[in-house]
This record gives sequence, structure tokens and C-alpha cells, in this order.
Amino acid sequence: MLGEFAKYKAIISAYGVDDPTVATEYADNIGDYEYYPEASSAAEYGLKIFTGKHNINPDEPELKYIRFENYGCMLMNAHNVVKTEYGFIRKMNDTHQEQVADGGIVQGMGGIT
Repeated sequence: MLGEFAKYKAIISAYGVDDPTVATEYADNIGDYEYYPEASSAAEYGLKIFTGKHNINPDEPELKYIRFENYGCMLMNAHNVVKTEYGFIRKMNDTHQEQVADGGIVQGMGGIT
């Protein structure tokens, strides 16, 4: 429950509230959002997505040689991720955005050293 409240606060912070009806809609549709409370930078977001996509343990020592900043920025742009004081949040409703992100991954990592 506490995690859902933090997610709700991130949604409110990212997208704003014009009236109580909008606030209620956000609460009713909280499942439509992905929330990354542990991410505080583009590099951390890139690492999270990369390790999840490729089923890699994020504690693998080899990952320290990869700079995820550019990759994370590209993904944040493609996914319409918003950074808030509560973590990163994004609405999961645009399949075109996912295709753009996957296309970017295929084209190159842009941050591997």
C-alpha cells in the first residue's frame, strides 16, 4: 500500500492535477503506470531496463564497464519517462513508443565502452 501511495505521488508530481476528477482518474488508473522509485538518474534507468530485458543480474561485475547514461536518456525519451522527486514514472499506453525504444536498442547501445 505504501508503494502505491508513493507511485500515486509520482504520478501527481509528473502530470499535475487540475481538479479532483483528474486526481481520482489517476488513482483509478494507477496500474497504467510503471514506477521506478530506485532510479534517480538516466544511467540507473538504463541499467534497470537493460538488465531486465536481458535477464541479467544487476550486480554482475562486468556491468561496471558499461556507461548507461546515453542508453538511459534514449530510453527515457522513447518511453516518455518523467523524473520526479519520488522516482521515475511513465504511462504505459503507447505501443509506438515501445517500438521506437526497441529499434534504438537494435541500432546500437551508444554507451558501451
